Amino acid sequence: MIFKRRLKNYDFIILFFISFLFFFIQKKTLIKKPAKYYKIKKEASSLTYKAFEILKEEFIKRGGEIDSINDPGKTGLIGLRNSLITTEEGEIGIKLTSINPNFSALFIEIFKKLNLKKGDYIGLSITGSFPALNISLIIAAEKLGLRPIIITSLSSSGWGANIPFWTYLDMEDFLYKNKIIKNKTVAASIGGGNDVGIGLEEEGREILKEAIKRNDIKIFISENSLQNSIEKRIKIYDSISNGNIKLFVTIGENVADFGISEILYYLKSGINSPYDRKIDFNKLPVKGVIIRFLEKGVPVLSLHNIISIAKKYNMPISPAFMPPPGEGSLFFEEKYSIPLIFTELFIFLLILFLFFRFGIIYSKKEEGV
Repeated sequence: MIFKRRLKNYDFIILFFISFLFFFIQKKTLIKKPAKYYKIKKEASSLTYKAFEILKEEFIKRGGEIDSINDPGKTGLIGLRNSLITTEEGEIGIKLTSINPNFSALFIEIFKKLNLKKGDYIGLSITGSFPALNISLIIAAEKLGLRPIIITSLSSSGWGANIPFWTYLDMEDFLYKNKIIKNKTVAASIGGGNDVGIGLEEEGREILKEAIKRNDIKIFISENSLQNSIEKRIKIYDSISNGNIKLFVTIGENVADFGISEILYYLKSGINSPYDRKIDFNKLPVKGVIIRFLEKGVPVLSLHNIISIAKKYNMPISPAFMPPPGEGSLFFEEKYSIPLIFTELFIFLLILFLFFRFGIIYSKKEEGV
């Protein structure tokens, strides 16, 4: 005769604790596996880290001083709050977030997602505001064998590459001469208002012109209108790539790229598809480089909100030190053990069977028998 008893509340409590125990075991036995493209991501981030380190050494050699309060990681990639070549206020937390060699891995992830191939041309529009991101971007592109066409707006917002003797072009040229990168800026503008330095003092504009000259930039973009500046940039990208740009990347908020500031409300900080249009381009008073490429069917990667992108990929925000290369969710994925899951499921189902086989809830009819 099989013994049966009425199921009690504590039976369900036992089942709950068994479930919790299995969940706890799963969390403790998570398997850490390399993420997709791990090897090339690690190579890119390691090279970017090396680039940051030698830039710091060179900065100090040239007489630069590191502000250990505002640059707690002592990276040498945080500039001044304000200077003669500073166009606007900068938020230091954003700048600290950008100094992360693992952004190179993020760029590789994005390039792979867009199915970019070795030999593809990509248009890069960068500024002096985020020198670390610029370097991460170039290194990532080169690791995949892409062909970046770089146009730089040299002025900077606060805390960027805004030290007169150590502009972004000085950093880039140093890395190029030391064979850390293979590509450098092909054309440069002063940047700022109308892309010609409106808002800067004359001395500041001259400092930037001298930096463009000493770093041997062949094309100086200095047009009499914003529209002409936009046209010249498009012609440069098209002439070098034979009209075959596969992706346009913009870092910061360069006026020639955006055309009008209101475009920010319609652009995602990340990948923007040419087929995902939320605005009638024909009604825009000025079509910036971003819109011109979207109209051509070219996707645009816009990094105008660094914090949101960092959060999306679980990257540290305003870190107190520069993150080491090769760490984080871009490099490793945590996965549950499938055999263990099935084992636990079998055990749990067996326990359920035993509970309901040997313990039942009697009906009123059964109680009256």
